[in-house]
Amino acid sequence: MVDRLRWDKVRPMETTTVDIEGLGATSATAHIEKALEAVPRVASVRMDTGSGKALIEHDGADKQALLRALRSVGYDQAHIE
Repeated sequence: MVDRLRWDKVRPMETTTVDIEGLGATSATAHIEKALEAVPRVASVRMDTGSGKALIEHDGADKQALLRALRSVGYDQAHIE
């Protein structure tokens, strides 16, 4: 038997933009994406190296955990917009 999805309990995804100082090399984006995607409740990460931003779609992820994930891969100067 299939459980019915309770639409009144489903929260829409949030998008959080993080400005990452020093982001420029496209080779680093894979490390950043992997670190951010490991944070619980993160659904997807899109990187924009031109603007130095990460767009993170999530279902209520802890924003401090996102910043800790960035620090873990060497990006200490990141700010949530």
